Amino acid sequence: MSQLLINDYLKQLDVIRKVSGSQRETIVREAFKDLLKAWGRQHDLVFLAEYPVKTATKTNIAVDGALLHELRLAVASSGCTAPSGSGTFRCRILRLR
Repeated sequence: MSQLLINDYLKQLDVIRKVSGSQRETIVREAFKDLLKAWGRQHDLVFLAEYPVKTATKTNIAVDGALLHELRLAVASSGCTAPSGSGTFRCRILRLR
């Protein structure tokens, strides 16, 4: 992932935190979605929010977002989580094919 995209993400995250005064996952994840969308566009991928996925144990879940080819093949999915009581959210790419 390009350093320019990452720097833009970090700047956007700072602005969001400053303006909102919050570090809630629902607010912070928007910056991460924008990062994935920008990276996906560079690779001719489409970002879809709340993408349904079936896990290895056959459980149906919806990841925060996924990058797909036009052929509807998932390339990556993303999620934001907070360790218990930490108040700090970590957004990450969950799977990359």
